Amino acid sequence: MKKSRKISKLKEKKADIKNVKMDKALGQAWFRTDAEDGNKRRYFLERRWGKGSKVLGVILMHPSDADAAILDQSTNKVGLFAVNSDDYDAMYVINLSPIFVKDSKSLIKMDEEHFDDTDYKDQKKAFKTVFNSADDIVLAWGEVGQRLFDKKIKDDKDFSKLFKKHLKEKQFLISDANDSENNPRFPYHPASHGDMSFINGNDFVKEWLE
Repeated sequence: MKKSRKISKLKEKKADIKNVKMDKALGQAWFRTDAEDGNKRRYFLERRWGKGSKVLGVILMHPSDADAAILDQSTNKVGLFAVNSDDYDAMYVINLSPIFVKDSKSLIKMDEEHFDDTDYKDQKKAFKTVFNSADDIVLAWGEVGQRLFDKKIKDDKDFSKLFKKHLKEKQFLISDANDSENNPRFPYHPASHGDMSFINGNDFVKEWLE
């Protein structure tokens, strides 16, 4: 994986204070910077704070500023939930579109015009990694992201099959704002809410896949 900020060269260079045991956290990210359109991609982001194998998968709308060293507002909110829950050792983040987009309103157009064969291959690999590794998967791509999700479900059979397969064996989590009395046809985005808390969203996902 390509790392930003030369983090791949850091390896084990950490502070060592005599007789002090410190908590540790690690991060890594998979970027692509050689696309012909000049737009940066991020296919995968990991933040790890535990030694175990419990992983929270997260699917957001599109990447922004987060990398191996720094989390953005959305990934930080979900990350705080994951750490504070004490149920997970790591967080794996992927996006419906890997392309960096400054204005979410242009997301679908950007994805249609610039999502190429390399994006398809690499994003598919990233999605399979998360779906196969994660114990639970947070869906938090918002209303604009839902339109892209609906399009991919319709146009890409492998994408649709991946969700349908794991719907039977994974717990998909969505914001508790998506309750039975307030059921918009999309999972809320972290940026539109305060502290994140989640509920089982498998029934919602089943409906969105129909």
